[in-house]
Amino acid sequence: RMNTLALVGEAEADYAALRRDAAPDDVLPELLLLSRLEELGARSAMAAPLAAAQEKRPRDPRILEALSRFEQLLRTADPGGARQP
Repeated sequence: RMNTLALVGEAEADYAALRRDAAPDDVLPELLLLSRLEELGARSAMAAPLAAAQEKRPRDPRILEALSRFEQLLRTADPGGARQP
């Protein structure tokens, strides 16, 4: 079984592939990465994709609502947890 850091690395690689094919304002790759990081318990790695999604859609209430949940998780992140992306 893979360790968490390896799984985070896989999730980041999948994100990079999705990001390459996505429209510039598409936040689905970030949302998928955030969901995967949450599943892995890698909350401390959520800062970068969260900021990227917020930057792409700063006024979209649906996106902001979804991101608010991840913001709450990030605030409770264990600073000794998984590495930052």
